[in-house]
Amino acid sequence: MIPGYAEKITKKNGDLRLLESHKQDAEAKNVEMERLRRRETKLSEGLAQYEEDRKPLELRLEKIRNVEMEYSKLYSKLVELQTELKNKKEREESLRKNIKEIFDGSLELLEVEIANFDRRMRSKKDELMGLETQCSSLRGEEQSLEKAITQIEINSRLLIEKITQEQNLSADRARNARRLTEMLKIQTNQDLENSNGAVEEILPKIEDAIHAKNAAVDEMVAKQERAEETTQKAIDDLRNAITKLESEIEGKNRQMQEKKTEEAKIQLEIDDVERSQATLKDLGVEIERATKELDNLKEAVNEEATKKEIDDLRESLKVKQRKFDEVDEEIHFLSSIASATAEITTKEQQLEERQQEAKRIRNKHSDSLKDFFPQGISSNYRRSVISVQENLQREIQNNNGQIMTNQKRLAQLEATRKTQVEELKRLRSDLTSGEEEIYQLCHSKPYHEVVESLREQIAKSQLEHGSLKSSESFYRMYIEKMSETPCCPLCHKDLQSSEVENLSSELTDEIRGIPQKAEKTDAQLKALRKKYDALLALKPVTERLEQLKRDIPRKEDNLRETERSFSEVTTFLEDLEMSLAEPESKLKIASGLIGDMSVLDDVLRHIARLEGELVKAREQLPSRTCKWTLEDAQVEKSTLSVELKDSREELETRELALNEHKEKVNTLREKRNRLEGRQIDLQKGVQALSQLRIRVEELRGQISQLNLEISDGKHQLLPMNRDLEAKNEARSRLRAKNREIMAKEREVLDTIKRIKGEIATQSRALRESQQKNLQEQLGKLQRGKNDSEKMLSTVRKDLGTLVKQVDDVKSAIAKQDMEKRQLTDNRELKHLQRDQEDLDKRYDELNKDVGGLNIKHLMREKKELQTKQDKITQESSKLLGQKSELEGQIEKLERELNEPRYKEAVKNYRTTVYVLKVLKKTVDDINQYRIALEWALLKYHSEKMIRINRLIKDLWLEIYRGRDIDNIQIRTDESPATASDRRRSYNYRVVQIKNSAEIDMRGRCSAGQRVLASLIIRIALAETFSHNCNVLALDEPTTNLDYANVESLGEALSRLVEKREYQSNFMLIVITHDETFLHSLKNFEYYYRVKQDKGKSVIVRHKKGD
Repeated sequence: MIPGYAEKITKKNGDLRLLESHKQDAEAKNVEMERLRRRETKLSEGLAQYEEDRKPLELRLEKIRNVEMEYSKLYSKLVELQTELKNKKEREESLRKNIKEIFDGSLELLEVEIANFDRRMRSKKDELMGLETQCSSLRGEEQSLEKAITQIEINSRLLIEKITQEQNLSADRARNARRLTEMLKIQTNQDLENSNGAVEEILPKIEDAIHAKNAAVDEMVAKQERAEETTQKAIDDLRNAITKLESEIEGKNRQMQEKKTEEAKIQLEIDDVERSQATLKDLGVEIERATKELDNLKEAVNEEATKKEIDDLRESLKVKQRKFDEVDEEIHFLSSIASATAEITTKEQQLEERQQEAKRIRNKHSDSLKDFFPQGISSNYRRSVISVQENLQREIQNNNGQIMTNQKRLAQLEATRKTQVEELKRLRSDLTSGEEEIYQLCHSKPYHEVVESLREQIAKSQLEHGSLKSSESFYRMYIEKMSETPCCPLCHKDLQSSEVENLSSELTDEIRGIPQKAEKTDAQLKALRKKYDALLALKPVTERLEQLKRDIPRKEDNLRETERSFSEVTTFLEDLEMSLAEPESKLKIASGLIGDMSVLDDVLRHIARLEGELVKAREQLPSRTCKWTLEDAQVEKSTLSVELKDSREELETRELALNEHKEKVNTLREKRNRLEGRQIDLQKGVQALSQLRIRVEELRGQISQLNLEISDGKHQLLPMNRDLEAKNEARSRLRAKNREIMAKEREVLDTIKRIKGEIATQSRALRESQQKNLQEQLGKLQRGKNDSEKMLSTVRKDLGTLVKQVDDVKSAIAKQDMEKRQLTDNRELKHLQRDQEDLDKRYDELNKDVGGLNIKHLMREKKELQTKQDKITQESSKLLGQKSELEGQIEKLERELNEPRYKEAVKNYRTTVYVLKVLKKTVDDINQYRIALEWALLKYHSEKMIRINRLIKDLWLEIYRGRDIDNIQIRTDESPATASDRRRSYNYRVVQIKNSAEIDMRGRCSAGQRVLASLIIRIALAETFSHNCNVLALDEPTTNLDYANVESLGEALSRLVEKREYQSNFMLIVITHDETFLHSLKNFEYYYRVKQDKGKSVIVRHKKGD
């Protein structure tokens, strides 16, 4: 019996007895649980009945609570209306105190009066705008003239500087010329510093002297170079002699090493021949046996018939592949149609959205567009509106021009400098007093922030005041309810008598404190309102201050200017000013339209573009029809894919069987050839044994002779090296001396050339400066400056007159601000009176609604319903307790039955019975299976290793061009298995074979042989184990290989590609830097080269042969 199974059977017998006991306990507990569930059902029915009785009571109580909430809301609104009405009356009293003259007419008449006042104010402001426009124009002209004068002054200074530079340049050139004459030893008696002509005359002499200096330096350089060449030639001759002698020594060393290698190799061959003489007889028997096995294997399989079947399968596979490609192309076509249709739908939606947006903008400004364009417009909205705007601006400018002309004609001088000074003093006084008034209330804070803060505080105080007024009545009502019914009036919780008394006393204390709090809140509210009214009264002052801050600086700048003022305003001027209202209104509308018109133009352009794109997209839709739908084509593609997969698998199976047959035939043929070759090699080795021994003796004599010749060569080399070092030192000293002499001469010559270049540059600059005639240009600039200063004086005089007129108009506008405040206060008073009437009506209506609710009767009914509800709740709680106890017992039983020992006790019992029976049958089956599996694994491993070694041998013979190794193989050594661990493990090693003798490759092969062996082993493993995913990647496979092996590797890879070209899953990837190896490969059209471009890697495809 298998170890461990006896113990399992014994253990299962014990488990069976325990599970039988658990099964009996589980059946008893299930009976008890059924009894408890029946009792639970009866209690649930009783609870359901009580729940039905409770529902109508809860519905009625909910209605009563809703009525209570409604009552509370109405009462709160009533209190709020009282508070608001009181605030309105207080505000009315405050306004009556501030208004000096109450307006007796209606609100409509008051609005008309305010509108007339605004119209007069606009007329004044329009007049002010015209004057300010003239001032701006004159200021622009003044700034232009000042800028022109400044530019003239700048240009004058620049011309003066250029004249000075011209004089300095002439002096510098003279100094440089004098220096050159001294350096070149040229005799001259002329005054170069004060005469430009003298400098011009001396320059040709300087040029000739420089040429002579250059010639002398060149002659010196040539003489030094000839001396150095003579020394260098002697050194080169000596170095060539040394190199030749060293080459002879190196060649003899190489010959001696080759002869030693040949001697060791021949000695190994002699040893091999002596050992292999005993194996010749056994080889004859093995050759006969291999020949017989080969003949039997060829007769077992008809290779031609099998190849024909494989060709038929390939042809069928091509037909199915073409059909698969057609269906795939149809799917791609259908998908493109779906994509184009989706794009058209999207563009149509975008077009509709843009059209809606254009319609919305047109409808928004339809009235204005009809007014501006009675004939209608469909495009270029922004350009058209700008054109209308420009026409309106021209019309307004024409009217303003007529007004200004008549004002100048009717105006006379009325103001003097004294009036201007007095006006400026008055404005400063107004500014100081106004700022002091605002500071007293705002304390350096912004006026608008203080007003907004007070408005929020007043609103908050009003709400607090109203809540205090209403809280007293609520508290009293709560006390009355608690005295009638001892429960909380909000949450309806039952209270003890002591709790009722404590709560009532707390509410009474609150009621006593309410009047004091209300009085305090009322006082705060009045103070806030008083301060708020004071701030509102200062609003015209703040506006006046802002105007003064803008006007005072301008008046200070224009204090020395005179101004014109108006003597009278005629009826004609008033008509002109009224005629400006209509074009200004239209101009304002046109300015507001420009933004939306730009958007509308963009939308219309987008609509046109979308329409064009839609036309193109519809034209690009294919016109041909399809015999498939997308779903049918995808189903057909899936079907063809399965058929293609099956056909490929069948083809690969047939090819694999044929290849395995061929491999067996080749293996036997190779085995026979190998045995015959070994037999021939052994016979040749025995015959050549005497010759090999003679050759060894010859090689030893040659090695001794080479040793003597190498020693003589080394003795001759020592004196030649010492002579070479001495000549090199002499040459270095000569070169250093020549360089020192030439450096000094070059330095002097460079200085002369530099000064000559400076003189040429200075002469060119002097000629250019003299051609510009700088003195005449300076005079023209001075005359232009005088003319500009006269024009500037005239412009400043006209500007002073206009500034005085602007100040007079602003003074008249400022005096009307207080009048406008009186009118606006009257309007607010009228609105307050109308609001009070509305509040009185709403207060009467709410008072009636509150009285209509019979709140006392509802409270008595509520108490009775709550008593019934409490009784039902007590009975329900009693039944719930009983039900909870039963549920606990049931839950306990369920937990026990859900325990592992009870949950599936019957199933576990039966399972254990079955397991005992099966275990006894399993023991025999496992013993038989283990034996069969071990045999199959050993056979599989042996077959794969035979095939791998056969492939390795074939590839080695095809690729390797050396003769020192016949082939290589992988050998496996099985490690011994212990009794407790029957798993087998293998140790693998690579061996090299020569004349049937095997030795390990590790440590005995060269780097190139090791690289080639690893590549061949990888290819063989890929051929054997990667049939379904046959991808082979080789990175730098020619490393350490010589030219012959590189060529043979390329040919072998090409044959491998030809053999596998019909397999769809075969792929060979080669990464290499070896151009020779690349061109030795075949069966490819393109390759990819990686190169650097601006610090980045770029992959470029090349055609083979480029």
